[in-house]
Amino acid sequence: MSHLSFEPAGPGLPALRAPAWAPHATAHDCVAFAQALLQQAGRDKALQHEALVALVRAYEADPTCEPALLHTIAQTAFAVRDWALVESATALLLTQNSADANALVWRAAAVQHRDDFAAAEQLLREAVRVAPGNPVALHKLALCIKEQARFAEAEALLRHVLALSPDSAHALFDLSELEIRSGRFAEGWAHYESRVAFAGGELNHAQHALAEISAPWQGESLAGKTLVVYGEQGNGDCLWAVRFLPLLAERARRDGGTVIFGHDGPLRHLFERTLPADLRLETSLETRPDFHCGLMSLPLRLGILDAAGWGAPYLSADPLMWKPGGGVCKPACMPTPAIAPLAWFGTATLSISATHGAPCQRSNWSLYSAWRA
Repeated sequence: MSHLSFEPAGPGLPALRAPAWAPHATAHDCVAFAQALLQQAGRDKALQHEALVALVRAYEADPTCEPALLHTIAQTAFAVRDWALVESATALLLTQNSADANALVWRAAAVQHRDDFAAAEQLLREAVRVAPGNPVALHKLALCIKEQARFAEAEALLRHVLALSPDSAHALFDLSELEIRSGRFAEGWAHYESRVAFAGGELNHAQHALAEISAPWQGESLAGKTLVVYGEQGNGDCLWAVRFLPLLAERARRDGGTVIFGHDGPLRHLFERTLPADLRLETSLETRPDFHCGLMSLPLRLGILDAAGWGAPYLSADPLMWKPGGGVCKPACMPTPAIAPLAWFGTATLSISATHGAPCQRSNWSLYSAWRA
């Protein structure tokens, strides 16, 4: 197993950290420190990574010091998306027990990360075989199949997962995306709200503050009221859903209310050019509202049940930054350049960014600085 680089992360735990990083630390010193770190880490990737380094150091000192050590290494590597380490750890685990369902699922994620969906699906089907009725394995299989555009098959698996685990917010969320994709908006928008159940740890300070001082908007009248809509999820989601803000502004005018868009992300200036004059953008919590609502909840609250008009333009480039030839690109298969919008990367922290982005070194597209008339 390969060594990992280490930079100390996170405060506290000095009594355990010092012996764990001493030149002659024992495997038990490293395991004790790693276990304490993991208990404290929550979603903190830096602390998880430091724990992983300590676990690997323990394994290198004595692979038998803790019965679950290799499993913990594989699981923690999975959590921090160290896919090379996931593959090496799960290879050892599956050598010991080829029916280890957890190792199969973790290995499938690493294999899928390098775009080998056939091999990932095979691993997940084996996990389902050795652990029949396991909702986690079935859910991962459904997502692997969904990424291969086999949507009906993926939906059937997700409904099976929900039959086994009716309270699975993640499965309901993934089902909602398939429903929305196929135009079943009434069911899809309602099920899409399931994201709220697992987004608590990802809310920023402003969103927490909004929840403390205002009520969630359920679509009620805005007469004499102020509603703050906040951006959420990835940049692509915000780009897609901001089209509904003018409809909300129209609703507020009819009701006699006020709508504010709370956003301070990298797309702020683009959004400012999109908003109606009476719907202002605030970058901090300047106004105390009566209601708050996530941007991605607007289709549900506004009763959007068809996609009519979604193809109409609603974003505009900054004329001071746009010039003929800027952003012109040419796929390798095309003899002449073609104008097309490009988004190389989305939000870096999202798990799908690595496979849904298009870094230049992995792309068959070339950028051109000039347009030939």
